[in-house]
Amino acid sequence: MQKEFTIGAMLGTGNYAEVKVATEKATGVDFAVKIIDKAKLQEEGDEELLELEVAVLEKIDHPNITKLHRIFDSKSKLYLVIELVEGGELLEWLIEHGAYTESEASGLFRQMAEAMEYLHGMGIAHRDLKPENLLLAAPGATASIKITDFGFAKLLNGDSSTMYTSCGTPEYVAPEVLRAKKEKHIGYGAECDIWSLGVILYIMLCGYPPFYEDSMPELFRLITKAKYSFPSPEWDDISDDAKDLIRRMLQRDPEKRITAAQCLEHPWVASGTNRTVKLEATQARIRAFQARKKFKRGVNTLIAGQRFKTLFTQHNASVAVAVAAGAHLAQAAADGAPTAGAPLDASKIPHRRKPTDSFVRDLHTVEKRLAQAGPAAGGAAAAADPQDAFDALLAAEASGDQAAVAAALVLINARIHD
Repeated sequence: MQKEFTIGAMLGTGNYAEVKVATEKATGVDFAVKIIDKAKLQEEGDEELLELEVAVLEKIDHPNITKLHRIFDSKSKLYLVIELVEGGELLEWLIEHGAYTESEASGLFRQMAEAMEYLHGMGIAHRDLKPENLLLAAPGATASIKITDFGFAKLLNGDSSTMYTSCGTPEYVAPEVLRAKKEKHIGYGAECDIWSLGVILYIMLCGYPPFYEDSMPELFRLITKAKYSFPSPEWDDISDDAKDLIRRMLQRDPEKRITAAQCLEHPWVASGTNRTVKLEATQARIRAFQARKKFKRGVNTLIAGQRFKTLFTQHNASVAVAVAAGAHLAQAAADGAPTAGAPLDASKIPHRRKPTDSFVRDLHTVEKRLAQAGPAAGGAAAAADPQDAFDALLAAEASGDQAAVAAALVLINARIHD
């Protein structure tokens, strides 16, 4: 690998792999290299999933799917050299691109449907379609979609056309995948990808997902029942053809669900739409949706970290209060509610033991400090990365300065709204 490529900056990390920039020495062309540490393939099925991913990548060649360039295998590592895409995630691009129209959304969706028609025609199910796995080929106004991340992909042929493994991302998973998880003898097919695309299209047109609950059991209940709607005013200006396509994609029965080929034949895609009204409110809701996702990832990362666990074990309540208050702000912001001075309910804060009197007192202290700090407390740091906000929380807690804790929370609040 190192003889032919120069490995550069880190692009991302996963459970057993990291992705870096790799420059081909002979041509000077940049690629992305996924470096798999074989020693970390410890979970049952990890090696099989990796073999499937490689087998799938070797088969596919489509303009809207990231392409495998080279494979290098060593005793300790496997290197997958893949086409480098630099335009960012779909929803981030929609935010940065400026207000877009329903007509533009139709053009973007066509690319996704064409890629899925190709994959399903090749006997491949992706099984983890979500906005994070829909990338733009390059920065700029021209949008060329690239489907990526085939870590859960499956080759379907003959007797193995039915799948039984429960996988995917909760908000985008199809009802039949959830049923397969509950009833082991029930399988599912590639139709699950169409459901996921339907969820993505719903988000593109209104700014938030059709199924959303903080409680996983409640989320799965809504998905299993296919319980969603097109509420006003979010959907008032969206065409009936777009809603019809989504209904056909979010069909609970996979046998009645529209196929990728039929999506391309649907009037909203085949004939396009002349809707040129800028979806400014949709773009604003996508921004809030993305901010909430980032915030929740940060909270989960912090709570999962050993540093936080140690503090919590030592009954240091103020850090837990800070995180809980920040989560409260995220929820309030997502619901469109005012955040400054809003009441913080100790009974609704998730923790393993009953809140102590000191915990509740600290909670109200943070609440008051937060109300007193005002929006200026975030200052210029409001544009900071979400993880910086959590680091600020820990630093403030370590100093024992509740005003600093409040300022860190306001910073997070400002970050949610930026």
